[in-house]
Amino acid sequence: MSGSLKYFKDGDDAPPHTRVLVQFENDYYVSYISVRKLGKVFVVKDVEAFIRKQQLGPDALAIDSDTFQSIFRDRRGSIKTALMNQEVLAGLGNIYADEILFQSGIRPTRDCRRVSSEEWKRIFGVMKRVLREVIKKGAQPDRFPNSYLTPHRESKALCPRCRSRLKRKKVGGRTTYFCPHEQK
Repeated sequence: MSGSLKYFKDGDDAPPHTRVLVQFENDYYVSYISVRKLGKVFVVKDVEAFIRKQQLGPDALAIDSDTFQSIFRDRRGSIKTALMNQEVLAGLGNIYADEILFQSGIRPTRDCRRVSSEEWKRIFGVMKRVLREVIKKGAQPDRFPNSYLTPHRESKALCPRCRSRLKRKKVGGRTTYFCPHEQK
């Protein structure tokens, strides 16, 4: 849910909020940092067995458009809640679901059954593009393009496109940011 990894040389440089520190044979370290203590770290021998046991859906970057559409098109409930359901599709959390829906122009509260086939194709393409950009930027929101919603996720912030005030609402129990003018 939250947290990050840092790879570094000197063990005395472990970042604040380090929850797990691993030293490698080359004397470098990797630190799992979790300010909110919500994340988990597992050591597993069989990744596929772990995925089955955790009941995780397919990885968001590993599926094709047809599979993506078949997973979501007949689901009930809000599109944001569906996108964040790790049993349906693994890899999308609260912030990235908001970003994907913003970039797609889809309101997070829209029922999945009211999303057209063309919109699902658009969402799929945006999802792939956003996740690749997030990876490229090291999942550091301050490095995301200013045109993204993520750097503007705060009270009274303005939409990076139309400059209207962003709305904040609970969707599926999670704080959601969206632009009421850009996301229909």
